[in-house]
Amino acid sequence: MEIFAKAYDVKVWSVIKRGNYPLPAATPPLADPEDIDLYTKEQMEVVQVNNKARNLLHNAISGEGYEKISSCDIAKEMWDKLEVTYEGTSKIKEIHINMLVHDYELFSMKKREYIEEMFARFSKIISDLKAFGKPYTSGDQLLKRRISRRSTEIAENEIDDDLEALQEEIDMLSRNMNGLMRRFQNTKKDILDLTLKESQKLMNELKRLTKEVKDWKLKHEVCEIEKEILQEEFEELQMQLNGMHKSTSYSSVSVKFGDDSKGKIIGTGTIPSNNKCDITEVYLVDGLNYNLLSISQLCDSGYEVNFKKTSCAIGDESGKIVLPGKRYENVYILDGFEKIDGYIFLTSMSDDPWLWHRKLGQASMHLIEKLSKHELVVGLPKLNFSRTHICDACHMGKQTRNSFKNKDIVSTSKPLQLLHMNLFGPTRTANIGGKRYAFVIVDDYSRFTWVIFLSHKDEALRYFEVFCKKVEREKGYLISTIQSDHGGEFESRAFEDFYNDQGYTHNFSAPR
Repeated sequence: MEIFAKAYDVKVWSVIKRGNYPLPAATPPLADPEDIDLYTKEQMEVVQVNNKARNLLHNAISGEGYEKISSCDIAKEMWDKLEVTYEGTSKIKEIHINMLVHDYELFSMKKREYIEEMFARFSKIISDLKAFGKPYTSGDQLLKRRISRRSTEIAENEIDDDLEALQEEIDMLSRNMNGLMRRFQNTKKDILDLTLKESQKLMNELKRLTKEVKDWKLKHEVCEIEKEILQEEFEELQMQLNGMHKSTSYSSVSVKFGDDSKGKIIGTGTIPSNNKCDITEVYLVDGLNYNLLSISQLCDSGYEVNFKKTSCAIGDESGKIVLPGKRYENVYILDGFEKIDGYIFLTSMSDDPWLWHRKLGQASMHLIEKLSKHELVVGLPKLNFSRTHICDACHMGKQTRNSFKNKDIVSTSKPLQLLHMNLFGPTRTANIGGKRYAFVIVDDYSRFTWVIFLSHKDEALRYFEVFCKKVEREKGYLISTIQSDHGGEFESRAFEDFYNDQGYTHNFSAPR
C-alpha cells in the first residue's frame, strides 16, 4: 500500500500517514464550505489531495474492510484502523516479534552443532508439541519434510550444500526480522507522537480547569463579602423591627367610641401646653382622624372640664383655667395647641373635591371617586366628585401640538450635502468588542447609514474626523451641512472648532 500510494501521488501518502493536507496559516476560513465557487486555488488543491487519499483507500480494500472505515472522515483515521485490523496494536506487534525472535533462536543452527544434533533437537521439539496436543501447522510439516530431506541429503554426503542452503534461509529470516523491527520502531514512534498529543490536550484542559477554579474562588470571595453586607443590613433591620415592636406594645389595648366602634392604641406619650399644663399618658389611636382628649382621663388626673355653647375650659383643682377652648361647628378645640410645633400633628380635613384633586397630583375625578368608594386612601372623605368646572392646570397640560408632516420629496441634490447624526448609549448589553455607545450617521440624499461603535462618548469627535476625511475621498463629494440634536457631545467647543476649520454648517433639529 505504501509503494502504491507513493506511486500514485506522494502528497496522498503524506495525507494518509500524517493527516489532512495543511493550508497556510494566513488562509481565511470559508463563510460557506459548501459553495465551491468561493474556494481559492490553494483550498481547491487541499480538498482534492485529501479526497484522493480517501478514494485510494476505499478502492484498495474489500467490502469487509469498508465497514471498518466507513465512519472515518479523514484518511489517517482509515489508515490507523486498517493497521490495527491487519497488523494489530503495538502490543500485539511486539508479541509477534518476540515469537519470531524465539523461533529464530530455536530453529537456527547453534555454534559447533552437528547436523545430526540439530535434527535430533528438532525432532524432540516436534515430539514435545505432540505431547502438549498442539496440532501441526503446514509450516511445521514443511519444516519436518525439509529436515527429513536434508537428513537424507546428509546421508548422501551433501552436507556442504545443505549448510549453504540452510544459511541462506537463516539470512532471509534475519532480514525479515530486521524489517519487522524497523516497522515496530516506526509504530512505537507513531504511538509516542499520539501519546504526546493526548498529553498536550490533557495539559490544556488542566489549565482551563485551573483558570475556572480561580474564577470560581474569586466569585466565592465576592459572594462572601456580599453575604457579610447583607448580614449587617439584616441585623440593622432586626434592631429597627425590635424598636417598632416596643413602640407598638400598646396595640393590644383599644379605646371605645360613642358609636360602639373601637380603635387600637399604638402608642402613648405626653403633650405639653403653653400654660405648663402637661397632659400625660395620651394615647395614639390607629385610624383616628382627629387629636382627641379623653374627658374621663382629664377628670381622673384632677382637672375640671366645663362646656358651654360657644366655648369650653379646663381648670385645675383650685379652679384656675389652664386650657381654654372654643367651639367650631361641632368640635371643641383648645387654644394654643395649634402653635406647638414638633409635638402634635394636626389633621387637615377638607370637603372641597377640587382641593383633593390638586393634593392627589391632578388625579381625575373618576379615579378619586373610586379611591374614596373602596377606601384606598386613609382620610379621604365621602365627597361628591362631580365636575362643576374645568381644572386650568389640567387643561393647559393636556394641550397637544400638530406634528411636522412627512416630506415626500428629497430636499438635497447630491450625496453628502446634508448628514444627519446622533449618538445613543450606554446600552445595557455590550457588543462583541465590549462597546456600549453607537454613533449613527445618515446621508439625507441616499439614506445610506453608517454606524460607528464607541467605548465612550468623548471618542465621537476623533472617529467623526476620520469618517469625514475617508468618506469625502471615497465618494468624491464634499460635506456641506451637518444636522444633529442638542446633545452635549455635538455642542462642545472641540466639535464647533472642527466644523469651522472644515467649513461645515452645523444645524440643530427639533426635538423628536
